[in-house]
Amino acid sequence: MNDDMPPRESCMLKSSMVATFTNPETQVPTPVRKGAIIDLSDNNGRTALSFAAEKGLLGEVMLLLESNADTDLRDDTGRSPLLWALFHNHTDVAKLLLEKDINVNVKDREGRTALSLCAGRGLTEIAQLLVNKGADLDSKDEDDRPPISYAARWGYTEIVCLLIDGGADPNLVEELQWEEFQTPVCWAVEYGQEAVVRTFLAKTNALQACENTCSDHRKPLMLAFGSQSEAMVKLLLDHGADLWGYLSNDGPLAWAAELGRYNMVQIFLQHETRAYEDRQSHMFSALMLAAESDHGGIVELLLEDGALEGQGAYQTAWDLAECFGQEEVMTTLDPYLTNEDGDGK
Repeated sequence: MNDDMPPRESCMLKSSMVATFTNPETQVPTPVRKGAIIDLSDNNGRTALSFAAEKGLLGEVMLLLESNADTDLRDDTGRSPLLWALFHNHTDVAKLLLEKDINVNVKDREGRTALSLCAGRGLTEIAQLLVNKGADLDSKDEDDRPPISYAARWGYTEIVCLLIDGGADPNLVEELQWEEFQTPVCWAVEYGQEAVVRTFLAKTNALQACENTCSDHRKPLMLAFGSQSEAMVKLLLDHGADLWGYLSNDGPLAWAAELGRYNMVQIFLQHETRAYEDRQSHMFSALMLAAESDHGGIVELLLEDGALEGQGAYQTAWDLAECFGQEEVMTTLDPYLTNEDGDGK
């Protein structure tokens, strides 16, 4: 607050703010309506308009705007009145503010913009108004996340469509912790937002772009497996997800075999591959992991599908199962083993 402000005006400012955000029935005091102290702030940088917007007091906001209150003043959190209104889902106040010549790209202390908040809260109508007023569609916050990622994560398909159609980059790379990277479609896959994933698949090359840039553990197919969504896994495979583009002992098939997820292994084995060699190396790793983990059913499934035809591979898996004393797996493997003369073991 201005230290040179007369005590009476300082008192009027505080009382006007209190009246604005604590009592919806109280009108803004006359000195404020006349503009005498309309844009003065408290010790936190909050103005009367900021408080009114936060509390959703439409009448008070209207009076303050009629008195030419500054719509872009930010407080110590970096929030403008528009951001406060959206943070509390006061869409009627947001609409009123957006009728003014307002800066729609103001960021708060966490880097969130008005469009980012709308995307994460499903406020489609306000998001459209922001896009119409030139909002930055790809602005990232301090978590390196753009608006489309928030919409994707929480399943707001209409906003995802709005952003993509408006020119947002669907393949913006986000840096997560531990130097891992992902793109917006990953959020939709991880949180099971099938309609959003279908939107990305229909409108963009997000799946292929993600496989080229994302960390292995953040690729869509791996995320879908991690969430145990068979429907999502099938959807991604049907649209060309690369099952074999991982280290052979660290891909979806290997994890499914090690964890005993029989149905997932079946789905993966039914997937057509681009190269026989890729498929066989992954099946060998899966066979070893299934044997080590004593998942006889999966071992049998892999063997029936021709996992690494050749004595060396099978002998290794058999030795592994024997080492761990896993008789069921040894019994499963035994018919597939041959000696040097081509006879059974």
